Amino acid sequence: MPGHLHEVLSVDWDKYTDVIATASVDTTIATWDIRNPGKPLQKFHGHNMAIRRVKFSPFESNVLASASYDMSVNIWDTNTP
Repeated sequence: MPGHLHEVLSVDWDKYTDVIATASVDTTIATWDIRNPGKPLQKFHGHNMAIRRVKFSPFESNVLASASYDMSVNIWDTNTP
């Protein structure tokens, strides 16, 4: 998937939609439509170091959490740009 500049460390699938999220050493998160993986749907920036884990909420399809080596956890709303 040509959306990250470095290796991907974590992938999660939103069980409510056809969307996956990837987290990378390049400090970004990308969401992808698995039916059309040519380019990311969204890119999220907010960590200062590699992102170790990304996870969709089991209850809300628009909520995504990420944990980074910069010792921070971010909660993202995929409905807002």
